[in-house]
Amino acid sequence: MKENEANSTKFEFLLKLNDNIVCQRYFNVKGFNAKTLNSIELFDEVKSVVDEISHDLKIRTCVHMTDNMSQYFADGKEEQETEQNDFFTVSIRKDDKNIITRYFEGAPYPPKVRYTVDIRPSLRRILKNFTDILSGKNATTNYLTYNL
Repeated sequence: MKENEANSTKFEFLLKLNDNIVCQRYFNVKGFNAKTLNSIELFDEVKSVVDEISHDLKIRTCVHMTDNMSQYFADGKEEQETEQNDFFTVSIRKDDKNIITRYFEGAPYPPKVRYTVDIRPSLRRILKNFTDILSGKNATTNYLTYNL
């Protein structure tokens, strides 16, 4: 067992809304390939996770607005935003250093939706995809004529 721990590298997946942690998970990568840190595959996977969370928020916003339709028609306006702009942050970290971070705005979603984000049903798949990418042998580190 100690031999397996020596061959694995510890990473952290972090989803935050402003400065509040929504989801934080540590995961180990066996056979970590350092070239994958600057790969297109890692960038694409983080973008995919952000797109998935954003899509889920859009669907939940539609459900919320449909369920509370009378509130929107009675007031003649939508809920007033009292908070400053809210931003979600998805990060992959190693040794307390950000490897990759992606931001997206939370203000388009109603407060009842954005403050109740739950990614637990997809978390196992998300972490498995990151593990597969970070341990991959063939990392794409060139884009056109640029080294990433």
